[in-house]
Amino acid sequence: MQRCGINSFQLREDKDMQDALNAFTELSVKYQTAADGAEPVYKYR
Repeated sequence: MQRCGINSFQLREDKDMQDALNAFTELSVKYQTAADGAEPVYKYR
């Protein structure tokens, strides 16, 4: 969501903010090209 322009999120009260922020680093590969210039995973084959 971050790569496609979503820049705000609303968490439920029972969710931890730090856990949500850490989730952005869980996936390091990109599946599609975008304006950020990151190489998509299929280019690594």
